[in-house]
Amino acid sequence: IPSKVSDNKYLGADYIAGGLRLFYNAHPWTFLRPVTTFATVAAYSTGTITIVAGVVALSGGTFPTAAADRDLPVGGLPYTVNARNSGTQLTLDDLTVTAAAGSTYVLAKPVYDLPDGFGGFDGPLTYVPGQACLAGEVIITDEVHIRRMRQRYDFTGRPIWGALRPKTFAAATGQRRQLALLPIPDAIYNYEYRYVVQPDLITGTDIYTY
Repeated sequence: IPSKVSDNKYLGADYIAGGLRLFYNAHPWTFLRPVTTFATVAAYSTGTITIVAGVVALSGGTFPTAAADRDLPVGGLPYTVNARNSGTQLTLDDLTVTAAAGSTYVLAKPVYDLPDGFGGFDGPLTYVPGQACLAGEVIITDEVHIRRMRQRYDFTGRPIWGALRPKTFAAATGQRRQLALLPIPDAIYNYEYRYVVQPDLITGTDIYTY
């Protein structure tokens, strides 16, 4: 606690933060548990590829613009894409990977960003109304389960499991989280879920409570 009169500005910030904690934790407020939706990205497999020293050349197609955040299984093992050099060339993180000319492939997105302020799921991850899907909810499991499964199987399809992952911490934005899915989505699936909001502090520019 500041001990000088000149430090009162810090006391003011402490009072505000303390008041917000009391308010946010005084009741299970529904506005801190909103329902939202998100959609997965369809896998891309048009054309054939050749891989030489981790560089993927595509024939008969155009890699998606956001290919750098996707995975490319080769020989039953998952490899992450480091960069999209052009519409017909990618570079993998592992530069030892090779594949013969004319190889088929699946480029799929396994991990999805969650909303800013996401503090955890409050209930299951379900399909939106009207989605033509008889499958049950996505099972939220431990992140290590996803990694163990991907060591043995790297397959695409309708997601069965999901797990939270923290993103690299950034002081300017705070802690953000992602959702890893398995199987890696092969098509567009629309989900909805309720989550617990982790409110930001009030600052000089962000002066409103939730």
